[in-house]
Amino acid sequence: MPAVQHVLVIGAGPVGLTVAALLADGGVAVDVVEKREAITAVGAGLLLQNNALRVIKKAGLFSRVTEAGHVLNTFTIRRADAEGSVVMREPFPRAATDAAVPGAAAISRPRFARFLQERVDEAGVKLRFGCTFRSLHQQGDSVRVELTDGSHGDYDLVIGADGVGSAVRDAAGITGERITINAIIWRFLGPPVDGVDDLDQIHGSGVGGLLPIGKDVLYGFVGDSATALPNWASLSADAAVDRVLGIMDEFHGPWDEVRRTFDRGSLRPMLQDAYLADAPWNRGRIVVIGDAAHNSPPTFAQGAAQGLEDALVLAELLTDRSCVDEHLWAEFHARRVDRARTVLRASVARAKAPAGRGPEGFMDDEAVAHIIATGP
Repeated sequence: MPAVQHVLVIGAGPVGLTVAALLADGGVAVDVVEKREAITAVGAGLLLQNNALRVIKKAGLFSRVTEAGHVLNTFTIRRADAEGSVVMREPFPRAATDAAVPGAAAISRPRFARFLQERVDEAGVKLRFGCTFRSLHQQGDSVRVELTDGSHGDYDLVIGADGVGSAVRDAAGITGERITINAIIWRFLGPPVDGVDDLDQIHGSGVGGLLPIGKDVLYGFVGDSATALPNWASLSADAAVDRVLGIMDEFHGPWDEVRRTFDRGSLRPMLQDAYLADAPWNRGRIVVIGDAAHNSPPTFAQGAAQGLEDALVLAELLTDRSCVDEHLWAEFHARRVDRARTVLRASVARAKAPAGRGPEGFMDDEAVAHIIATGP
């Protein structure tokens, strides 16, 4: 019998829905509440590396993601010279234990969100939109939850998967460290470009990247160095886009074709700040996972992956053990805190690095590469 019978997940993002599906598959009754009126994926494309894909496979989504998205085997690094010269081409890190799982796959965020919603429906999860918690009261081995729709219930565990601004984390009294980076990544979608079949990065005064996320869509990003940033808040929207286009003008090779079809209105900014909750990530029968516990800048494309690892480890422990006790929480934190912290620190260090340091491997951090190819 699982350690829990009835669980409430607060937040219907990728991490919340994944842990809900895994728990339901293990015989747990799961309710999910989401304050939004519908699942609206934030962002454009999502790069899922080998460790994320291993979780997705266990959650029953592997074939959907790889068939609808784009499987990636290598990453290419270019120099921002007149030809966009290739400096290196290397395989993504991957686990030797499952040859069927590729190095990475890319998919549009809205499509991935739709697959997750279908998956929890199939698993029998009860998903409510336009609703979140009003109060959480721990009572021994349960949590009394009052919801904003006026209903209430008793749960064996409450999982906060409600993002970097987590209300669950605040309600539970979990503190942490906010790390200001002030770098911005600009993301966009466009038509496919000949010759771009995997992750293709280029380095100049900023960094750019291109990758297919389906048969007919290319996802791109442009990043400015934190040390070279102007005060973005003081720039008009047009001036900010002009700065991005100025960085793109340094990029050649496939970027010459990107510029010919580029729609400046498609650019969307994302601020690269970070957050790491202090361990432990639980207070009694309330626990936070995903961005609510650790939010990394996307410099190693590991934000979603680390949250999915949280979901897998927590679900495995809750369905394999007979009770929720200090041993369960000790193993959860032993398997998750150091991995998430290592990725976050490395991601922040790269995001803060000065511009103009030249091309580098996408996965040039041995500790992060090891994490991707092992565990959790």
